[in-house]
Amino acid sequence: MTNAMRSTSNSLAIATGILGILKSLDFQLHRRKLLSAGGTRQIIPGWITSSQRRALLQATVEVAPNLTVAQDGSGDVKTIKEAIEMIPKKSLDPFVIYVKKGTYEENIVLDKKMRNVHVYGDGMYDTIVSGSLNFLDGTPTYSTATFGEPFIT
Repeated sequence: MTNAMRSTSNSLAIATGILGILKSLDFQLHRRKLLSAGGTRQIIPGWITSSQRRALLQATVEVAPNLTVAQDGSGDVKTIKEAIEMIPKKSLDPFVIYVKKGTYEENIVLDKKMRNVHVYGDGMYDTIVSGSLNFLDGTPTYSTATFGEPFIT
């Protein structure tokens, strides 16, 4: 068990080092671009429904978020928690939350009544959500996720 733990720790340290080097070289990871009907490239998120995707490719409709979160006050709300409180319960329609560039130090809990919720930001280096719960402070490991569902005992 000790050897496996050391190997895992070393592997994670190597991966973190490589990602740091790639970031310093401004190398972009996770680029997935799709061609639109006109032949120009655009990014279409996977959470968009097939009818919305067809409409986007035909450039007839723009998918807009239901709420925008911005720390500077330029959005509908300033924190992600405020946006989560405004999600309609048991909705069959997608509810889209756009989180603008910034570091949000919050732990977000979505319960089972919050359905079809999609949260996106400006990118993994621009929109950062970081919680501070950890096992050493007495929080069960399952409940330390930055985004999660409530733990039911």
